[in-house]
Amino acid sequence: MDEEAFHGFYDRTARVLRAYLARIAGPGDADDLFQETYYRFLRARGRYESEAHRRNALFAIATNLARDRSRRRRSDPLAASDEAPDEVVQK
Repeated sequence: MDEEAFHGFYDRTARVLRAYLARIAGPGDADDLFQETYYRFLRARGRYESEAHRRNALFAIATNLARDRSRRRRSDPLAASDEAPDEVVQK
């Protein structure tokens, strides 16, 4: 996909993708996932038959990134926050 084609694709999909990510991952994570989704989409350099296939690939990448982040947070509760706790309570 050349630069001009990507810009057109981005213009057609960015708003919808950002809303989708905010809905499934929360507004706090949406921006990071949004950027990572387009990065991975471009890095994959897939050859798609149509606009629909490109769009499906983009949303599949976004969904997988959101699921991976959610799994990581469930397995490591400290990763759920961007900051370390101020005080650790020991029992």
